[in-house]
Amino acid sequence: MRQIFVESLDKSLASIAIAQDDTDTPHLLAELHSLRGALGVFRQYALAERCAPLEDRVKRAGLASLRGFDIAAYLRDAQERELTYE
Repeated sequence: MRQIFVESLDKSLASIAIAQDDTDTPHLLAELHSLRGALGVFRQYALAERCAPLEDRVKRAGLASLRGFDIAAYLRDAQERELTYE
């Protein structure tokens, strides 16, 4: 189960990176929202909480407000520090 979760997380982060590179705001928001929900289901609350402000900022100020900030890399770094395997 853990391996499936990690693989899904990797795919989600790849989709986020592509959406950000393509300036595809709807896809990026959908992927962040989906990731946040999946992390909650798997009780990865600390990592889910990292998605919330990103999603909110893109909704409020647009994707351009995060220009130069690599969302997927930020979440990948957080994953390495905060992902728990209960």
